[in-house]
Amino acid sequence: MSYKAIPAWVSRKPMKYYLYLLLLIICGSIITSCGDKEQRVRSPRIKNSTHIVSPKSKDRFTLTDTIKVEIGLKGDSLSVTQVIVRHKLDTLAVSTAALIGLTPTGMVGDINLNISTVLSNGKTETYSVTAKVFSDRAPDEYTYRVINSYPHDPEAYTQGLLVIDGQLYESTGQRGASDLRVADVSTGRPTRKLSLEDRFFGEGLTVFGDQLYQLTWTSNLCLVYDRTTLKQTKTFDYPTEGWGLTTIGNEIVMSDGTDNLYFRDPDTFEVLRQGQVRDDQRPVFKLNELEYIDGLIYANVYPTDEIVMINPSTFAVEGRINLAGILNTNNYNRPLDVLNGIAYDQADRKIYVTGKLWPKLFEIELVKKQNL
Repeated sequence: MSYKAIPAWVSRKPMKYYLYLLLLIICGSIITSCGDKEQRVRSPRIKNSTHIVSPKSKDRFTLTDTIKVEIGLKGDSLSVTQVIVRHKLDTLAVSTAALIGLTPTGMVGDINLNISTVLSNGKTETYSVTAKVFSDRAPDEYTYRVINSYPHDPEAYTQGLLVIDGQLYESTGQRGASDLRVADVSTGRPTRKLSLEDRFFGEGLTVFGDQLYQLTWTSNLCLVYDRTTLKQTKTFDYPTEGWGLTTIGNEIVMSDGTDNLYFRDPDTFEVLRQGQVRDDQRPVFKLNELEYIDGLIYANVYPTDEIVMINPSTFAVEGRINLAGILNTNNYNRPLDVLNGIAYDQADRKIYVTGKLWPKLFEIELVKKQNL
């Protein structure tokens, strides 16, 4: 039998080296063993004794429907003793029955329901479900008739439009070119103009009292001015993008490019209430420039030729205006952008519309389409 020589590097290692190595191996084995044991004894997921029968995520409701909230049991050993349904901070229903009929909250949009079920063993199980509510009727359809057309500055990237005391107030966009201007309706020529800082992209515009409110797109700032002097008096911040503005009574309504409308306090810009805009089929996204006309909010739908007419109480779309073809783009050899800009002269009951970089301002009359 032959023996191999022990390598020199092994023979030179002190005994405490091998003891240290052995200790590392033992500790590693213990850690691995503990980890496996922890996995083996981990508690399984606790299973509820109840489940939500309705509403389901695919269910659709209208403003006139009853939302059925039904709790199901997974066995016969327990019973439901109480069901509590909440929406935000409001309690909508408290019942001893496992089936509850809820009347919608008077608004379209997603209603997030928090449902607590109390069982006969004293246990409480809680669920969060969403009821999707739409308008109970299709919007009325409108086309238009052009009453008059006026010159409009073709360099104005129109974002907000107002008529106050016969004067046209306009907010324009693009960084480095945004401004706030006052113009004569008949000529389109600015009589006063205030340029915004280059960092701002001007957006929606409204008036409240003697103050003008102008949004910025992504700077999260609302700029407030004295209407007479155009001197900036204060600013408000907000967490979303800024798109459109209008005023209803003592509230300012704001859009942010989604399907949301926010009703804000003019003194603090705090959100007082908000809602999601829906017609009878779907949400309406990209709500842009806003104007309040005879009880309804008119909103440009970016980047289309459509204006929707929104009930400010229910957030349901009650009308839809198709302005396709109002500007004959073949007549112009220059860049033209989309329809954007609605102004209402309440004194003369006139509606004006224009678009970004449009050379025309149109006074229009709405023509309701007859149902076929």
